[in-house]
Amino acid sequence: MLTRSEDFYKKVSKLCDLGKHDQALECFEKVLSANPNDDKGDIFFTIGKTNEALLCFDKAIQLKPDYIQAYFKKGIASRVIEKCNESLECFEKAIELKPYYGDAYANKGATLIALRKYIEAIECFDKAVELEANPVHAYLNQGTCFHRLKRFREAVE
Repeated sequence: MLTRSEDFYKKVSKLCDLGKHDQALECFEKVLSANPNDDKGDIFFTIGKTNEALLCFDKAIQLKPDYIQAYFKKGIASRVIEKCNESLECFEKAIELKPYYGDAYANKGATLIALRKYIEAIECFDKAVELEANPVHAYLNQGTCFHRLKRFREAVE
């Protein structure tokens, strides 16, 4: 049985790449039973079972209400299935728990784009850049917002 997280993730990733989702899930279950801190929702999300992933993230939050990563991952999964208001709430909670979490600001901005709240999204991307969280994507997403607002000069800056 795998005991190191990186070995586990490599194996699960390889199984997923090969389309062997059931084996990946079985591997994950073995590791999860040995290490309950590993997040079962990750594997469900990876194999496209987003609703099951959301249930796992909810359970993780129920067990540990200050588990920032569970809110973050739930936010991403919720956005994928177009539950953008729920996604937004998750990123806001992650930011509340960790105010300097740049990736949460960037993903909140992406969710705001989906909600067509471009001005608010730009503010989130500004904060993400300030916190040095994935600045390339933040700048690209800002450009998208400016373009959709027909502020073309700012879009190309």
